[in-house]
Amino acid sequence: MLSKLDRYFDPQRLVFCPYAMPCYPDNATYKKYIDALVVWWASMIEIQIPFCDPAADGVVLTAIHDKIVSEWITTQDALDMIIYAKKTYPDVWICVMSYANSVFNYTWPSTLVCENGQLPFLAFLSEHGVDALLVPDIPAEEIQALPDYGNVASVRIVSENLSDQQIKTIADSTTWFLYVLTTIATTWWTIKKNNLPDFIARIRSIVWPDKKLVVWFGIRDAQDIESLRQLEVDGFVIASQLMRELQSWWVAQVVSYITSLQI
Repeated sequence: MLSKLDRYFDPQRLVFCPYAMPCYPDNATYKKYIDALVVWWASMIEIQIPFCDPAADGVVLTAIHDKIVSEWITTQDALDMIIYAKKTYPDVWICVMSYANSVFNYTWPSTLVCENGQLPFLAFLSEHGVDALLVPDIPAEEIQALPDYGNVASVRIVSENLSDQQIKTIADSTTWFLYVLTTIATTWWTIKKNNLPDFIARIRSIVWPDKKLVVWFGIRDAQDIESLRQLEVDGFVIASQLMRELQSWWVAQVVSYITSLQI
């Protein structure tokens, strides 16, 4: 499996993993946004299922969740837009982010074949070639509830408040990459740059050297990215700032922002 993952990472540069929300601000603009992300350096995209109570997503993303949920966009509507992205760009790694409630309560479509009692949500993603699933609100002690299934990898998160043993347990539970949480806060908080180098060094002392580390939370501008180049990390996610740019409904503004990052 590592050979499949390695092709998404370039040892000479950090991997850019932008964030997307299905159906936002509408389906047509979402599709143009996905096109722009792929044209402008994205080899991975994190796409989140809208949820009625995004506890840690911060004010920008919470407002977007609220808008989509109020428009009666369903989990299936969101999944259809995720599948569109994967079918259109099969060589791009698509990681679905979802809160556990949506994952464990998904039942559609009724014709879906699930082997050995597997969750329909995972079976659906596997059937359509989606690469990974991230469920941030499952505690470290219960992460085995979502093992890798088919081609769908379970991506894990590690944060500073975890013990060394917890980090090792989480890392050992996936053959893929780890999301490194820069700060224990909601999104749109300032990245804790002073603590991050020590935390990265700590992770590297615990997990095997080839484990890919993708930094999550607080990345906004070229200066933030430059600070990451000094660390032993492989990529980064940008979420809230991209959604701020997209709130204008102009994909061109998103492209202008991405070019300013000097990726």
